Amino acid sequence: MMRSAFLKYNFQLRIGNMDGLLVAYHNTQQIFGFQYISREEISTRLFGNTHMGDMVLDRTLQLFHHILDVATKKYPKRTLRLYFYAGSGAPNQKLGIWVEQLPKPGAPPAEDVADEFFATESQTDTVTKYILHIKSTVNDEPVIGDEPVPAVRKPWQWVTRYRLEEIPKSEWESDEVDRIRRKQLTAFNRTASSGFIEHLRRISKYGKK
Repeated sequence: MMRSAFLKYNFQLRIGNMDGLLVAYHNTQQIFGFQYISREEISTRLFGNTHMGDMVLDRTLQLFHHILDVATKKYPKRTLRLYFYAGSGAPNQKLGIWVEQLPKPGAPPAEDVADEFFATESQTDTVTKYILHIKSTVNDEPVIGDEPVPAVRKPWQWVTRYRLEEIPKSEWESDEVDRIRRKQLTAFNRTASSGFIEHLRRISKYGKK
């Protein structure tokens, strides 16, 4: 469970300077129990040691700051909306990024939408696509995205190399952002058909048996 779902908690604990978290074991109808899990245990389960958790947060923030710097230089003093899509490309990992420049204040709003910022049919001025190429090595050995990092002797060195590439408009489809919006909008919509929600319901029913 920790290795599949606790990466975000590793970040939250460090951002909030917390010692650990209290986990509730439950389905959609019933709570079965609680367990306290320390920050050190989460880091060890995820990365094999406690030091790695701090390094992962630091590298992630560096990458995020670089993406924001590039986006704000591309569209200075404008409201932006960013979309991220992680794809696989071992040994080089790739992250698709779409930077959408929103209309200036006073532009015609989208119809029948309570929050214009999150409208799926809102007017947009410009969208730019980027690909973030990432490659990591531990003691000069490449790290493959879907394989665990092997045990290495100390001292060890983790090196991350990255490059943010702007993709020409001729090389990607103009409706990619619309497809991502609609997917996000219906992800947890109870009235929409969702395989993920149906999977959660099956797990809940299985837990009651």
